[in-house]
Amino acid sequence: MGASSAAEEETIYTDLFLGPRSWNGRERNRLLLNTGRWPLIDVSAATGADDRRDGRGMAVSDFDHDGDVDFAVANYEAPASLWINRWGQARGWVAVRLEGRKVNRDAIGATLVAHVGEARMLRVVGAGHGYAGQNSLEQLFGLGDAARIDALEVRWPDGSRERFGPLAAGTRVRLVQGEGAAPEGGVEESQAGVPLVPPPEDFELPRWLWLAMIIPPLFLIGMATLTRKLGSGGAEPQAGPSEQPPA
Repeated sequence: MGASSAAEEETIYTDLFLGPRSWNGRERNRLLLNTGRWPLIDVSAATGADDRRDGRGMAVSDFDHDGDVDFAVANYEAPASLWINRWGQARGWVAVRLEGRKVNRDAIGATLVAHVGEARMLRVVGAGHGYAGQNSLEQLFGLGDAARIDALEVRWPDGSRERFGPLAAGTRVRLVQGEGAAPEGGVEESQAGVPLVPPPEDFELPRWLWLAMIIPPLFLIGMATLTRKLGSGGAEPQAGPSEQPPA
C-alpha cells in the first residue's frame, strides 16, 4: 500500500492519495480532496484516479516543475504510472529545498512551518514514505491566492531553529543551515507542529459521492506507452506513445 498527502490544487489544504489497501489487488486507488472541512471528499471516480491497476509503492514530487504536485505509482506486474497534475497552476506556490551544514546534507528529519497570513502549514523532510516509496526532498507549499510565505520556521535535525522569509510566490529556493535568522522571541516546543484533530469515532469514508462541481483534469502518463487524459467523466484514451499533455 502507498499513501501520500499533497496540496493537489495549490490551496493551503493537504489532499490525500491512497493506493490499494490489501494484498488481493482488487481495490481501486483513492484521491481525497481537502476543502478545509471534515470529512475529506472522495473524488476518485470523478477524476479518474481510481485506476484498475494494482498500485503498490508511490512517491510525490513536482515532476514537471510547474508548481503543483504530481505522483508516480509502482504497479504490481504492470508498468509504473506517472500522474501529471493539471489542477490549477494559476495559484501561488513556493518550493523549498533545505541544505544541512551541521546535520546531514539533505536535512532529513527537519520540520518546516510556513506562516501565510493566519494559516500555518507543516512539512517534514523524510527518507521514506509509505510502502517502498520516497517523496521528493523538495517541500512544496500551496499558497492559494496569497502572494508569499510571510515567514518560514525551520527546525533542523540537531534541534536548532532558524527563520527565513518572506518568500515570494512562484519561486524555488534553497535554504542553507546557518544562513537564516534566529526565530523572533524563540519558538516554543508547542509551536513546532500543527495540532491534529481526530475524526469522529463513527466516521467512515463514503463509497459513493455525487459532486455538483467541475473537476479539473489530471493526466496519467504510463511510463511505457500509455497516455490517458483524466477528468470529469473518467478516462479517455489518447493516441501516441509517451506524448506530453497540453499546457
